[in-house]
Amino acid sequence: MAADGATNREIAARLVLSHRTIDHHLRGVFARLGIRSCIELVRLLSP
Repeated sequence: MAADGATNREIAARLVLSHRTIDHHLRGVFARLGIRSCIELVRLLSP
C-alpha cells in the first residue's frame, strides 16, 4: 500500500491499526532497504 502512495493513516485505516504502528514498521523496512521514504520505495519497486 505504501508503494501505491497510501499515507500511513490510510494504511492504518485499511488494516485497523494505529498510524504510529504503521510508521514504526515502515521505518524498519526502509532502514533495511537503505531508503528513507515512500517515494524511494516506489522507485525501488518500479521496473
